[in-house]
Amino acid sequence: LATDRGLTVDNIGFRDAEQAHKEKSGQGSWGVMSAGPLDKIQQEVGDTKFLAYEATESTARVVGILEVHDGSLERVTELHQFGVTAQVILDQSPFYGESGGQVGDSGLLSGQGQFDVSDCQKHAGLLVHTGILKSGSIKVGDTVKATVDPTRRAGIRRAHSATHILHHALHQVIGHHATQRGSKVDNDQLRFDFSHGAAMTPDELLQVEKIINEKIVEGAAVSINFMKIEEAKASGAMALFGEKYPDIVRMVSMGDFSKELCGGIHLASTGQVGLCRVIAEEPISAGVRRITALTGEKAIDSMREQDSLLKQLGTALKSPQRDIPGRVTAMQDEIRALKQEIAIYSKAAVAQNAAKLLANAETVGGSKLICQKLEKVDRDQLRLYANELIANGGTVAILLGAVIEDKVAFIAAVSKDLLKKAKAGDCVKAAAAIAGGGGGGKPDMAEAGGRLPEKLDEALAAGRAYLVATLG
Repeated sequence: LATDRGLTVDNIGFRDAEQAHKEKSGQGSWGVMSAGPLDKIQQEVGDTKFLAYEATESTARVVGILEVHDGSLERVTELHQFGVTAQVILDQSPFYGESGGQVGDSGLLSGQGQFDVSDCQKHAGLLVHTGILKSGSIKVGDTVKATVDPTRRAGIRRAHSATHILHHALHQVIGHHATQRGSKVDNDQLRFDFSHGAAMTPDELLQVEKIINEKIVEGAAVSINFMKIEEAKASGAMALFGEKYPDIVRMVSMGDFSKELCGGIHLASTGQVGLCRVIAEEPISAGVRRITALTGEKAIDSMREQDSLLKQLGTALKSPQRDIPGRVTAMQDEIRALKQEIAIYSKAAVAQNAAKLLANAETVGGSKLICQKLEKVDRDQLRLYANELIANGGTVAILLGAVIEDKVAFIAAVSKDLLKKAKAGDCVKAAAAIAGGGGGGKPDMAEAGGRLPEKLDEALAAGRAYLVATLG
């Protein structure tokens, strides 16, 4: 890519900077606080044996314990304090450590004590079980029963298999350029990032969701095969651009429509997903979009919630659900017409009140001066008053103030023949400074705000003082 654009890449400089960063951060992906002790445990006991593909529970031996204290890790031989966040390393584990977009498992380690695992992460060849001791104690050397939360694991499996089906559906609807650029697979929810240069239309999203659920209903078998990378690619398996794969890869196939290289945990058939609902599509960077979707129980809960909202809306509108769109459109038209009618009456009322203000205006240096607090007005009406007074006041200077939504709003204006004497911006700044705010604008008209409504009268007096001094 760089060559195509006439650029060069400083590979040596990059490696030097990368090495310096590694040395500074403690040589590990977990940063300063964890790389040292975790690396030492791995050097002493070796990698954790990974059992997550075969089981959700197993016996295991505790080979390392780390307690978290004020952002740093302390290696200990026994965990006995309840409620303290800790990390437990086992010689083997059925827990899946977060990787490939799939979140880590949660569950329980039980033996002489009970340790609630809230997350499982990978650190090089170790699986690190993070959680809190709930009872008893756990010591290095103890044999424990490691049990993955089966309900959460099932939701993650549904979401991960649905991600592969979604990838296929995108290819069918918008084209094979929609390749995966990232993903996060969680308990019955997923997000999938893909290459695409424009927002998907509602019809396209509906079609994607339709294809996904057709493949779910089809109940196609999900199979896992290990093979050489060249063999997998030759069979049509999708590989992520830029990813490094070992010589032997794990290929996940769904029916005859999906083949992807993947290290995650999947279902036995697509039918076990149950249901998938696309709930959002959005941009995340140039040329990359993100789809968020729900599966299983969360998808069903989403439908129930939507159905409940429709029922409530139908009751509020006194309309059958099928007629809600038409009823809402009619109400929008009615509101628009009422707003137009109100605007007409508002302009008439403003014109009438402005005439009264002009009739009662004081005279300073041969000019009319109006400094007034207005009640029950919004910002648009405040501007209407200013325009009306300037248009019909002749030689006039004004400062208006009002409390709107617990804040102070000011507008100042001077007729053009007074600009050599007074500036609206200076006037409004003098007032706003008293009310704890600021603002400005053109010499002939300016606006400001303040956060102290109790200072409105004092602020108007300050603005009036400025006008009296300049006009006199």
